[in-house]
Amino acid sequence: MTDEDPYPFEVLEILGEGAFGAVCIARMKNDPLERQVAIKVLKQEYAKNPKVLHRTRDEARLLSRLHHPNIVTVEQLIEIEGRPILVMELVRGPDLKTLLRRHGAGLPPSVAMECVRQTCVALHIAYNEAVGDDGRALRVIHRDIKPSNMLLSVHGQLKVVDFGIATGRFSGRESKTDSVVMGSRPYMAPERLDRGNDTPAVDIYGAGMSLYELLTGNTMPLSVNPSSHDRSLTEHLLRLELPGMTALVNEDLRQLVRRMCAYDVDLRPTARDAANELGRLIDAVDPAHRLSLEEFAKQAVEPLYQDRKKVPLRVAVGRLEDKELLTGALGSERPAGLPQAEADPRTRSPRPRPRGRRTEFARQPMIFLGAIFGMVTGVGAIAANKATSAQDRAAARAAASDRTQVRVWFPSDVGARLGTHALTTPGPVPVSSGVQDLELFLDDGRTLTCKFEARPGMTVRYVVERGSGGISIDDGPVFPCLVSYDPR
Repeated sequence: MTDEDPYPFEVLEILGEGAFGAVCIARMKNDPLERQVAIKVLKQEYAKNPKVLHRTRDEARLLSRLHHPNIVTVEQLIEIEGRPILVMELVRGPDLKTLLRRHGAGLPPSVAMECVRQTCVALHIAYNEAVGDDGRALRVIHRDIKPSNMLLSVHGQLKVVDFGIATGRFSGRESKTDSVVMGSRPYMAPERLDRGNDTPAVDIYGAGMSLYELLTGNTMPLSVNPSSHDRSLTEHLLRLELPGMTALVNEDLRQLVRRMCAYDVDLRPTARDAANELGRLIDAVDPAHRLSLEEFAKQAVEPLYQDRKKVPLRVAVGRLEDKELLTGALGSERPAGLPQAEADPRTRSPRPRPRGRRTEFARQPMIFLGAIFGMVTGVGAIAANKATSAQDRAAARAAASDRTQVRVWFPSDVGARLGTHALTTPGPVPVSSGVQDLELFLDDGRTLTCKFEARPGMTVRYVVERGSGGISIDDGPVFPCLVSYDPR
């Protein structure tokens, strides 16, 4: 590789394309050992958003202080033609959500508990032991703990990934901390929907919900209403009866999940206490039913990873919606049918291959999880803010007429419109009965149009799930919204 080589890596395999970018296996050209790494490439339209770039750098600075075997590392953040590219540790193995698709009834109890135990250890380190330049604890809170953000390698190594919406205390921050709620239901703690302060307890809630899912194969959606939440939690826990565990140990496990998923923040254990209790429960599993992560990885993870669907590289790159940058990183093997310059559908003008400016942001190991893509906008599910007096008066007028009143919740840095009403704060809105369009205007130029049928007293809540926005009616399932893009 020469100094002018615009591509310091060679793409070997496309692992997938998400809403905000592509994830690939690559070989670093300047590495004498020819190590393979994972790279995450942000889509071009998001790379032009200053807010996204600020948050990317902020997260890199924050997470560069985290060093732990259970947290995936970022080696470099480089830039090619204005496109940030994260060079990450390659974890050869699936996330736990993918594993659950092969184990519909849940993972072996000892495996599920050990995965969550190690996750809690990582959370304790991130909040209590990582320090900044001033020597103070960084107080990192992940805010999106769920099975899809836990990777298990073919060697049985558990890695927590995707700190894309994490919070922390550090110097040199470029962007302010948004007051919006982001995350994924049903792993999001009730206080996050109620706009409460983020504390380490929100990660414990996500870990508890993940533990239940890993043990049973089922999610446990709970209401944000306190009484309904506790009643539903009790009903789900009654069905938690696992093999290889005595009645007493099963009851101890149920009580631990109950405390981790408690509505009341003060009832939840710390990450360290949860990890210690899970260790005790694992030791209490009958040895005939106890399986280590290394044993499970050899039996189940390695075959799954080896059998993953491999699409020929030329075909995989050709399918990408935003393929130009990766095409240049293929060296002499340019995918068939891809010209040197391809028309940009937004400008109708030819877009040349990148010319080669490369800037290294950081060389020290950095922790930065995969879903940088999830941090591009301040979107998420928000709960109750008191309505303004004007909205209260509007609601009263609606009650006195034949119109329908619905309650709408959306992030504080997102513009919204419902019918003829431009909304500035969450709360009750009077609308006509029937199908309505809730429009949400994001600061990266996207507009989300969410359809629903209005009925009296309903609550419409905007939620981000698996990186995509949707709406939840009365805390029910999430329905997707139509996304349009207007780069401004």
